[in-house]
Amino acid sequence: MFEKAKWISKGTKRDDGSRLFRKSINIEKPVKKAVMNTVALGYGEYTINGKKFTDEVLSTPFTKFDSRTLYLTYDVTDFLNEGENVLGVFAGNGWYNDIGEVWHYQSATWRNNIKFIMQLDIEYTDGTTEVLVTDESWESSAAKVRFADGSESMLSVS
Repeated sequence: MFEKAKWISKGTKRDDGSRLFRKSINIEKPVKKAVMNTVALGYGEYTINGKKFTDEVLSTPFTKFDSRTLYLTYDVTDFLNEGENVLGVFAGNGWYNDIGEVWHYQSATWRNNIKFIMQLDIEYTDGTTEVLVTDESWESSAAKVRFADGSESMLSVS
């Protein structure tokens, strides 16, 4: 699925907290169909031009991340415009990053920095196609939400 896309992670240690990622893209002709495949480890929330295109909150199904990772597929055709578009990702800790010492989590072999990967397949009305992927050109910054997990305190803002 993600042959050309690269995982992106900008933290330096596991407890760096949640991250925001963004990428500006330019669409030069009318879009017929656009499909985004993506996953953020731990949680992800996604936007195009500042608008969420799904009702999901903190999506990314829990798995044993070192042996299986589930990705999500979205039809984002109606969210892309001709001209500049901005893809945005909020990536939170979730079960992938530090969530405390519950269920022997501290000994999980798959714990690591938050990261995500994305591929956007675009078909234009003239029949041409384009594939946009995550790479080193994405911008990243720390999010105000420092911790997001499935425990009793879902979000912690600093």
